Amino acid sequence: MRSISRPPPSEHHKHALLCIAAGIPVLVEKPFATSRVEAMEMAGAARDAPVFAMEGMWTRFLPASLALKDAIASGRIGVPHLVSGSFGTSKAVDPASGSFDPRRSGGALAHLGVYPLSLAQWLFGSPESLMATGQLGSTGVDEDIAIQLRYPGGVIGSFYTSIRAWAPNDFAPLGPIPGSIQR
Repeated sequence: MRSISRPPPSEHHKHALLCIAAGIPVLVEKPFATSRVEAMEMAGAARDAPVFAMEGMWTRFLPASLALKDAIASGRIGVPHLVSGSFGTSKAVDPASGSFDPRRSGGALAHLGVYPLSLAQWLFGSPESLMATGQLGSTGVDEDIAIQLRYPGGVIGSFYTSIRAWAPNDFAPLGPIPGSIQR
């Protein structure tokens, strides 16, 4: 079987539009696009074609993710008040790596942070407010990021991602213990 290499995120827009124009459905590796403008153009082209186009965010299709969404929706685990997630890996700076190359849309958020953030948005909706801080590295990409979000219904999210420092690959909605006394 021949191996197919993935294009870097900087090429997703161009390649997806070529496929859509040819009538080929596309499952685009994350991130779907490098800007809102690119994403809107890709979505519009797919809608007009009409051709199926979707971001390949596999975490939404895991049995554990589907069970978590069901448990939250049914109230079996109580009402979440907080959600936290982190994803970090300790890499040496390598300008030739896609993770550290700004021309190929490198950075911690695009390569790792998208997973817990996307999962939280799928579960709790689009955030109503955002605060973030980060550190740009020597190659110009975001290497370390801390993000605080507020979702509809008052759920507060706290997320960390890094390509220079290890962080646990975790995700947890937090709330009162079901059946506990609440005042």
